[in-house]
Amino acid sequence: MPRGGRPGRMRLAAPGETERSNSLNYRHYAGQKKEVAMVTARVLHLNPGPESRERVGRVLSGKSACGWSFELVYVEDHKGLGRALEGCGFDCVVLGHGAAGSPAVDALDAVRAKCPGACIVLLVRPGEEHSGLAAVRRGAEDFVLDHSDYIGRLPGAISAAITRARARGGRGEDGDHGAAARMRRDIDGLGRARVDLERAKADFAALTERLLYVQEEERARISRELHDEIGQSLGAVEILLASARSQLAEARIQPADRRIEEARGINARLLAQVRDIAQGLRPAQLDALGLVPAVREHAATHLGRAGIALSLTGNVEGRRLPAPVELAAFRIVQEAVANVMRHAGASRVEIGLEIGADALAVTVRDDGCGFDPGVPAGEQVRRGLGLIGMRERAAALGGSLTVLGEPGGGTTVRARIPVKEGGA
Repeated sequence: MPRGGRPGRMRLAAPGETERSNSLNYRHYAGQKKEVAMVTARVLHLNPGPESRERVGRVLSGKSACGWSFELVYVEDHKGLGRALEGCGFDCVVLGHGAAGSPAVDALDAVRAKCPGACIVLLVRPGEEHSGLAAVRRGAEDFVLDHSDYIGRLPGAISAAITRARARGGRGEDGDHGAAARMRRDIDGLGRARVDLERAKADFAALTERLLYVQEEERARISRELHDEIGQSLGAVEILLASARSQLAEARIQPADRRIEEARGINARLLAQVRDIAQGLRPAQLDALGLVPAVREHAATHLGRAGIALSLTGNVEGRRLPAPVELAAFRIVQEAVANVMRHAGASRVEIGLEIGADALAVTVRDDGCGFDPGVPAGEQVRRGLGLIGMRERAAALGGSLTVLGEPGGGTTVRARIPVKEGGA
């Protein structure tokens, strides 16, 4: 239990101060006859801006994944800080950067002086991590980026900070020493490892998203150059060759006529290849007409050349989805179709595009040779299945991708890509 006895609601009388309590003291496990006490901590949030207040309130309300609940009190500015800290009934103080944007590190010393038992966690804006590091050097336990992509770390950061502070004090939740303190130190180590892992995952996700964006921009540039420069030049060559052939035909010069015809054939094949490459790099139909026409044209063209029948179903026809969603779905279908042609030996492919309440479901199913689920993923990648690229496409938008199959039973690729409300 936090210091100060049984947790309760706290009301601050200073003008401009507001308070919110999210105390959940018990949780009930199905199948058990008794309720199990939950760890509850009292948290003071100083100097929150409106958006920060909403984010912090959202992630600290209710039961957190780390098994803690939080009773949250807001103090709008530094004027109410002294009064709020009287009696020091808080386990943690969260220092916000406030609406003005300057980190509240100047309040750190005041908190340490008036409430030495409370740990301190700082909220900093992305790009101002140096302020968080400076605060940690001055005695703060941790800092969290005050952004919707990272604020989910806050409950774990607070619980880990409180655990570390109590372990240093030599007591557990019930005041026991020795074993309890050692257990807290072990939990602290696990907590730090979890925080580091979450931070690494967030960094990797951001890097992947940036990499995919840069990749698509480069593909679009190359596609434009192939179409505008090389494609037009090859078209001009075809016109010149046709004109020369016409003139030679009138002069009845057969050997030269045959050479020009051969050159026209080579030029036509090269022009078709350039168009295919440009289309694969950045399909014009996707930007102009949407997902279904782009998927239909691409799949029908490539599968048709291999004599593979195509079935395209879904409820997305005539609808435009957010550009990143359409692009990710198209790339997943593109890679899946390529895999079918390279490996499956299939006679039929079924593609499904279904938009639900909050996500787009993409399915590509073939009747080919399938694969052995027991084969290690690394071997599948070396065989060219391209699973990593498809999964990264889906994961970059918060989605997921699975591949199902068995020897002789075909392969099914299923992706789920979230679509924000109002984005369709």
